[in-house]
Amino acid sequence: MAVAVYGQIESFMGAKPATKPEVKLPDFKLVNKPAQQFNLNVATDVTYAKISEMAKAQLVNKTFTQGGKSITITDLSIYGSGGKAVFVADVKGAVKGRIYFNGNMSYNAEKMAVEVTEPEFDIKTQNALVKSANWLLHGLILKQLTPYLTYPIKEDLESMRAEANKTISNYPVYDGVTLQGELNSVTVKELNLIPGALRVLANAKGNIVVKIKDLKF
Repeated sequence: MAVAVYGQIESFMGAKPATKPEVKLPDFKLVNKPAQQFNLNVATDVTYAKISEMAKAQLVNKTFTQGGKSITITDLSIYGSGGKAVFVADVKGAVKGRIYFNGNMSYNAEKMAVEVTEPEFDIKTQNALVKSANWLLHGLILKQLTPYLTYPIKEDLESMRAEANKTISNYPVYDGVTLQGELNSVTVKELNLIPGALRVLANAKGNIVVKIKDLKF
């Protein structure tokens, strides 16, 4: 007997989400031939707090130089606004204080990395720099800084696939019931900015079977 189950899975990084109430399972349906391969669309939320933590590890105490002048990043935080990621950096050096810049968050499939594209200073920061540090406004420092905001996820995807395969290769569900399968691929399809987090939409494909030898109740 072949049984197929269809569902939607969500996973989260960072703060634990609120528990959702249980819902009634859909009615059982008979089909001629259920799919042999599973195909999961998985939504993973990475909070801005988590993204800020990773970015700070890359950038805090980093110094950027241009034309004999330099600034050092002393603190960094990230939040979302208007469909873009907003970066708040405290700096010292030729410029002291707080600067704001924003950019689009996109997924580079070739590099398997989340990147910031088209970075630019926000209006208030631009106005302040026109008066005090025009060299920074029109310089290359943002281009120097942006690569440090790239987050490669190839190792994360491969690690997740390996851990999943360990679990489902021969997983005992119940006495006499085992789960056997393989996760073949995990592919990122899209990135969306949502309140408080970056949502990574991925697709996972593989094969899985439930083997029932002897049910014991």
